[in-house]
Amino acid sequence: CLGRRWGPKFLGRSDDSL
Repeated sequence: CLGRRWGPKFLGRSDDSL
């Protein structure tokens, strides 16, 4: 759910990981 919003900070802990 927090893919593109938190991707760069939580790589792998998000849906998109971007």
